[in-house]
Amino acid sequence: MNEKELRKVQVLQLEMAKEVKRICEKYGIAYFLDAGSMLGAVRHKGFIPWDDDLDIGFLKEDYDKFVNVAKSELNEKYYLHDSSTDDGYGLVFGKIRLKGTRFVENMSEKSSSAKEIYIDLFPYDNRAENERDATKEAAQFRLLTHLLMIKCKMYVWRGQGVKKWVKFLPFRILAMFYTKQGLRKKIDSLTTKHALEHTTEVYIHDGTAAYYWHFPRYLLEQLTDMEFEGELFPIPQDYDRFLTIAYGDYMELPPESKRKTHNIIELDFGKW
Repeated sequence: MNEKELRKVQVLQLEMAKEVKRICEKYGIAYFLDAGSMLGAVRHKGFIPWDDDLDIGFLKEDYDKFVNVAKSELNEKYYLHDSSTDDGYGLVFGKIRLKGTRFVENMSEKSSSAKEIYIDLFPYDNRAENERDATKEAAQFRLLTHLLMIKCKMYVWRGQGVKKWVKFLPFRILAMFYTKQGLRKKIDSLTTKHALEHTTEVYIHDGTAAYYWHFPRYLLEQLTDMEFEGELFPIPQDYDRFLTIAYGDYMELPPESKRKTHNIIELDFGKW
């Protein structure tokens, strides 16, 4: 993907984020720019120049509210994509996709799941107060998520070398003993374990990062507006603490060798 194509992807993703903003403001749903998009807002007032995705986060209860209304509220050129709409979908969080496009990542090329330009929607679950329990549950979540991805033919080791292929071989063998439905049921049971508790911390519901991507709850409850590509979006009011936990010295640009993007092997903007 060249610079011109990357910028076009970003512009289309921004339009999707503005649609999320419209719906959330209409229904009083709290949300925030997450991860690299939050960092981009603070450091660049927009996308990180080499970033090819856009991340939006919600506390779990707000995520559920958004999902419930988005299916009927989204502009007709978009749709909500998750396992409830696509049994071949191998991730545990939702996306909004732009109809009529192609955006194929190397790791999911073999998957039967939809492959259009998207933005990510991340719920944050309640994290156990006991650190031992929290660490154990995060490890279980990570294992179950990898197994689900394998069942849905999302191969994270593709293009990563022999060591990664060998590392995931036991996961591939173990996945043979599970069904997609069984894994999703286990994941739901695990991640809702503390749903009725008002826990001190919350963790991201993406599975693979849950063991380190966790934050004090208040950071995601107290929000402020920040400019992103000329539009105002909410981010944590104490974004410095969030970004320091997440990235360390977040204002320092990483070396070019560590400026990671998704490995996109096919891109088609369709009529857009």
